[in-house]
Amino acid sequence: MRTSNQAGVNDTSSRVMTFVGAAVAWAALATSVAGCGIIKISSPGEAEKSRSRDFSYDGPECAERSRDDSDRSQVVSRICDPGWRSNATKTILNIGKRHQTFDDRVPSMLVAALQTIDCSRACERSPLALGMASYYAGILDETKLHAELSSIDVTEQGRDAFVTLAMASKADVDERVQGLDSRRRHMYVEVPGEVIAARRASFERHADLYRGLDEYAARARKVPASSAEAAEIERGLVTLREKYFERCESGEACRFDPFVYEVTRALVLLHVVMKDDIRAYAEEDIIRSPAAGRRRFGVEVGFAVYQAMQEERKAAEEYQRSKRAGMDAATLKARFGDPPPIPVDPDTDYMAPEVPPRLSSVAPGEGTFEIESGILRAKKDVANKPRGADEPLVELSFKDNVTKVDITSCYETNRVTGIRWDARNHARLEFETHCAIVGTKTNVEKIPSVLVPRSEAAKLEPGELVISAIAPGSRVGVVVRAETPVKDPAKGKAKTTPVVQVRGHRVHTRQGT
Repeated sequence: MRTSNQAGVNDTSSRVMTFVGAAVAWAALATSVAGCGIIKISSPGEAEKSRSRDFSYDGPECAERSRDDSDRSQVVSRICDPGWRSNATKTILNIGKRHQTFDDRVPSMLVAALQTIDCSRACERSPLALGMASYYAGILDETKLHAELSSIDVTEQGRDAFVTLAMASKADVDERVQGLDSRRRHMYVEVPGEVIAARRASFERHADLYRGLDEYAARARKVPASSAEAAEIERGLVTLREKYFERCESGEACRFDPFVYEVTRALVLLHVVMKDDIRAYAEEDIIRSPAAGRRRFGVEVGFAVYQAMQEERKAAEEYQRSKRAGMDAATLKARFGDPPPIPVDPDTDYMAPEVPPRLSSVAPGEGTFEIESGILRAKKDVANKPRGADEPLVELSFKDNVTKVDITSCYETNRVTGIRWDARNHARLEFETHCAIVGTKTNVEKIPSVLVPRSEAAKLEPGELVISAIAPGSRVGVVVRAETPVKDPAKGKAKTTPVVQVRGHRVHTRQGT
């Protein structure tokens, strides 16, 4: 852990990567009393004290506390339990975990309050963690928090106490953020604030698609009354994704945008509920790609902070080199600014967000479905639509998978190269071996045809690598993705581009295919 040039302040806390948003509005709270639960809090004038730390509550919830992850337990533990005082490190780690799964498009006021309360109590000596809390404190709304708490099994006095604590914590966080120097404010507030603003602009730009997504996702969360309703929801979600791809101008990177991630996740959950293992796997393959999560809130904002810290570290190293070389104070100030660069260590401080667990539990080869891949040779319509199929099918046939292996001939010479001892301590001589390639053998693997929906096969072209998830008996399945071989102009050799087809959607690549 490195300390900053500001005495007594660490930019890290237990290796937690923290991410931040805009600064928050200051709100003073006076002492209040609510029913039989006594709420006490310091007066606004006591700036040297932490309002949230001086908070206390003694209501009926405090006599019947449970320690679990329920919303009720989270609320009650904050207003009744002073245990946070002895475990600040764990508190900051929990802030980081909640941040990884936070939905910034539809933010939870409860989570924002928990983040703000915890950081007001535990992040005083961690500018990074404080920066994270500034975002959550900034979006915290008293009226919305009251409304969200109404569905939690806590007394009215307990809810009032939690809101009082949350708003006091908001004031604490804002006051400390205002005290950050300009360099830390840039890294931990301004840089991620720009990313968050761009995300909000994207949400607004595609508001119509998000409205449609929310409507279908709400229906999908309930068990559909019939397979016909499930098919309708699926078509609606797929259509929304297609419309987004048509609008997006970022080429193959469109596959990783927040909307694609959200709509695909909704499709996975729908197929999991309907016990459609093949489609659940095929959809989840999209968001399990190593790059698919890079536009998740915590990842995108965190990477921006990481890059800003890298720049700050380079500036700090250059500052120290210049100082050692004898550069005078006035020139150092003119060149590097005041305060000077901070020696942060992003490689140590950064903790990569975890990959979310799989939503579908069945894997290929477990009897339900298998994965088939091959270079497409031809496709043709199937005359009769199989019973239960939603649409006509197309038969995909593939080129043989031809591989060549060398045939070698080996013989031992009389030259001893070493001695090997066995378990009984017996020695065995090892002789030099000569091998020569005397020929090649060609292996030909026949790849059986597969049947996929016509809409997913419509844009496939011969020569493309097609990956499908299929039922092993009927060979009926769906297209997971497709890749197109193109010529590398630099080497004149064939290589495979990134994915150009996601399920039935064609995504334009940088090469313009």
